[in-house]
Amino acid sequence: MLPFPVDPEKDTVCDVIRRWAEIQPDALAFIEENRQPLTYRALVDAMEGVRTDLNKAGFGRGDRIALVHPGGQPMAPLILGIVSCATLLPLNPNQTTEEFEVQLRDRRADALVLEPDVAPAALEAAKALGLPVFFCSPSSDGLRMADGNALVAIGGERGLAESSDIAVVFSTSGTTWAAKLVPIRQRLVLLRALSENDFFERSPADVCLCPQRLYYANGVNQMMSSLCCGGTLAQTPSFTVEIFFQYLREFGLTCVSASMPFLHRIHDSMTAFEDHARDHSLRYIRATSGFIDPTVADALEAFFGVPIVENYSSSETCRICCNPLRPKLRKRGTVGPPSDCEVRIRSLDGAFLQNGECGEILVRGPRIIEGYENDPEASAVAFVDGWFRTGDEGFFDEDGYLTLTGRIKEMINRGGEKVSPAEVDAAVIAHPEIIEAAAFPIPHPTLGEEVAVAVVRAPGGSVTEGDLTGFLLGKLAGFKVPRRIVFVADIPKSDAGRVQRYTLSEALGVGLDPDPERSRKSGRRPSPLEYRLRRLWRRALGNQSVGLDDNYFLMGGDSLQAVELFLAIERSFKRRLPLAALFEAGTVAEMARLIEDMEPQGAIVPIPPEGDRPPFFCIHGMAGEAISYYHLSKHLGTDQPFYGIQAIGWDTASVPFTKANDMAAHYVDEIRKIQPQGPYFISGQSFGGRIAVYMANILKAAGEEVAFLALFDTVFLGGRQIMPLGQWLEKEGAPAGIRKFKAALPYIRFRLERGYQHLYDRALRMVLFPVLEFYRASGTSLPLVLCRPDRCNRLMRLEVRHMPTYDGDAVYFRAENDSQSMSHSDVRDAWNQVIKGKLKYIPISGTHKQMLMEPHAQSLAAKLAEELKRARLK
Repeated sequence: MLPFPVDPEKDTVCDVIRRWAEIQPDALAFIEENRQPLTYRALVDAMEGVRTDLNKAGFGRGDRIALVHPGGQPMAPLILGIVSCATLLPLNPNQTTEEFEVQLRDRRADALVLEPDVAPAALEAAKALGLPVFFCSPSSDGLRMADGNALVAIGGERGLAESSDIAVVFSTSGTTWAAKLVPIRQRLVLLRALSENDFFERSPADVCLCPQRLYYANGVNQMMSSLCCGGTLAQTPSFTVEIFFQYLREFGLTCVSASMPFLHRIHDSMTAFEDHARDHSLRYIRATSGFIDPTVADALEAFFGVPIVENYSSSETCRICCNPLRPKLRKRGTVGPPSDCEVRIRSLDGAFLQNGECGEILVRGPRIIEGYENDPEASAVAFVDGWFRTGDEGFFDEDGYLTLTGRIKEMINRGGEKVSPAEVDAAVIAHPEIIEAAAFPIPHPTLGEEVAVAVVRAPGGSVTEGDLTGFLLGKLAGFKVPRRIVFVADIPKSDAGRVQRYTLSEALGVGLDPDPERSRKSGRRPSPLEYRLRRLWRRALGNQSVGLDDNYFLMGGDSLQAVELFLAIERSFKRRLPLAALFEAGTVAEMARLIEDMEPQGAIVPIPPEGDRPPFFCIHGMAGEAISYYHLSKHLGTDQPFYGIQAIGWDTASVPFTKANDMAAHYVDEIRKIQPQGPYFISGQSFGGRIAVYMANILKAAGEEVAFLALFDTVFLGGRQIMPLGQWLEKEGAPAGIRKFKAALPYIRFRLERGYQHLYDRALRMVLFPVLEFYRASGTSLPLVLCRPDRCNRLMRLEVRHMPTYDGDAVYFRAENDSQSMSHSDVRDAWNQVIKGKLKYIPISGTHKQMLMEPHAQSLAAKLAEELKRARLK
């Protein structure tokens, strides 16, 4: 129950949010990693700012404002600002210019609000149509005209939206072809949000995770529901299983609405995150946009101890059915009983059916739209005698629980992304060598359905699957491009001459699995790059049979696995690929060529580069990558610019460093491109701490100020490395006599292994480093097998045993749990032999390897922030 009266016939969702801002101004409305939380007061202020800017420019009630934005927290005030005074047209930013033109025209957009550089195609489309364009900033501090003109009041105040106004227009298909537009009035937005909150018993104490981007209908609906109950909505720029469990622990999530692929990924990895799942605050998890395997649902329910509820909804109706929360009866495999609406099953001849009989699902109730926009024919077909025809098929059991059995409609549901077969057909037939095409769905283990197409070549045509895929990438959004293209002499049709798309997969014998022999038929061995890349693919997909020419999606991959794959590629190859690369480079071989063609990435990695404070530079550890600083950076806040420094030499265009001073000098040159003058704030973890000392000396010698130098558990190599045997035995409490000798065996084995490693490294260094210097001097490309800066960093340890002294202060963050129980105390305590100024030791929880990981990174960030502040104030 809300603490104030609400009437959907008079109030709007923005009215409700304003009241919450009065009651709890400092309560959190939005949380997102790497951003300051957004309070209700700040949200309403930003919302009113957007509304005021639109009103100044002459836009208000009755005007239709398209919004193209990547999603996340900054999009929320824009959505609400537009909805509070006009009609919102949210558009997916990942589309072509042609698609944007069709959508802006069909939706009768009056203006476009766009984040700069997010979707150049949308800007081109708006210019082609002569639409006014507003730019919004990532910080959500209002709008500005894209042409540089000031916002001048030309229309005066246009007033606040009223309950009968159209608040937002969604598309049933998310396509440009044959798309039906769904207008949602203000009263429906509020009524749906109130119904959602009543059903799930939501309150201001709830923190709800919404993985869907806010340009999708489900994302907007979840946002409205969360804000209407005074709760908090959690979003993140990219979702991985690791981030989900991090949010679960850090933000106290109480409810999650997630798609089938996302829940499958949680299921596959949940045992690795048992610690994160302890003492959580979850009340329920709702499965959206597809059927969830009952065994997966049961396993998730057992793991989290909360109900996993299946949901059935659509843009036209909102929630139709849903399995209830405890203690009410839930039935796995069904989508539950009707919820705040009437649902009937009808036969093809129009008769209503009894429980147990299968037919088309019809719905009616107060939360359903009145009809499609500007499409009376589609409305006449979809609405019959006050009932809405869902186009889905199913039956009720004896308890009134609905089971879905299929769809009468032909729309392909690719993990919640709706793809119109007619649009795909039109794009394929536009190729000059194709005379007929029919798109159809094929089963996918996590997305539900994937897109395939049967095509007939023109006489004499020789177009290949690769040719056609490349052609379609310029005409369709990536998720609409077919993953299987089947060339046929004729497309099977019914006796009436119609293509029956849902039988084509079986009729043509086409499934998700590609030809298992195709990779072997290529007749070649993988290159070193392909070999390394194929290992990452196999690990991400959990499939050891992935070949060089197997399509990622046809091997069962989905977008969530893709996020983890691309993070692994960035760590291994130091190349940051956009997820859309999977659509143009969908095989190991194609992606290897894409990586080879990419410009080599420099040493500087902006982790978040924004903020008003002096930049903080962190040098890589022994592994040579900067991604390990991700968790630390996000806890330092959005006002702290954070730059990681990664090793060079991962590609054939550059040679790894062999001398610490050369490496440090190069990194100094790189950070001066970001910050030409001091004071400098630098640090490094492990090996990187030693390089940071070299850099500090170079900067000081150049007359620059080093305001802050931090070492994150960097081992000192100039003193004793291993404690004496007697000291170790005493530390371990070893017994006397013969058992004392047995107790010493691990120590002896450790010393022998260290001695062997030292001799091996010296020999390798004597051979490898001259080879690398030869390639550096000759300017020839380095063989990929030698592109191992991590190995060079290890061998460089032999050089940095004898470091120059540093005439300045430093802070040493020491891992409390020393993972090397045989290490001598000198490895951390003898840095005063190098640091001649004040050396401050600060203990940090975790081991040497754990201190940059959660939850220890949060503790480290808090103490680091205090030291940075102290250094800035000097």
